[in-house]
Amino acid sequence: MKYLIMADGKGTRWNNFDNHSKHLCIVNGETIIGRTVRLLKEKRIEDVIITSHNPAMEFVGAKRYEPISNNEEIDRFTYEFLDEEITFLYGDTYYSENTIDKIIETKTDDILFFANSTSIVGIKVVNHQKFKGYIDYIKENNIVGKGWTVYQLSNGLPLGSKEARENLIVVSDDNCNVDSPTEYLELKKMYDKN
Repeated sequence: MKYLIMADGKGTRWNNFDNHSKHLCIVNGETIIGRTVRLLKEKRIEDVIITSHNPAMEFVGAKRYEPISNNEEIDRFTYEFLDEEITFLYGDTYYSENTIDKIIETKTDDILFFANSTSIVGIKVVNHQKFKGYIDYIKENNIVGKGWTVYQLSNGLPLGSKEARENLIVVSDDNCNVDSPTEYLELKKMYDKN
């Protein structure tokens, strides 16, 4: 199974704070995305891909890939990789070791979502045809799509619902998304040992 770390967003809420992408924020001595690569490599995951057009996203232990399309939010689920089993992780999420373990170890033969109380933090896709169908539906209907949107469609839920169903694994809130400078500074305060 491939592990794809998505890091090709527009960063509009980040607004180039500190003169770099949010994925390159440093927490406790390492970048957020570098930490994710390290945690995966420590678990002997060999096929790690970072999707980004930014050459600064080159990390030992991962291959950088420039997605063909990056026009809409839903494009972060790099369509050209959806012909095989893949796990999507977010490049702007500070993952706990326990969550990385849970994502790697939990098996599915379909689509499995991992979320904390506010965000989807990972999606394991084995039934790639079904997942592609949701992506196609979102694009064809001009829906602003994210991980939650795919989750809602996969469960027949109304868009906007965050109701938990059987294909959602809840992980702890120590997995923090960094969308804004304020969230980054809060994360640093929690985890920096300096």
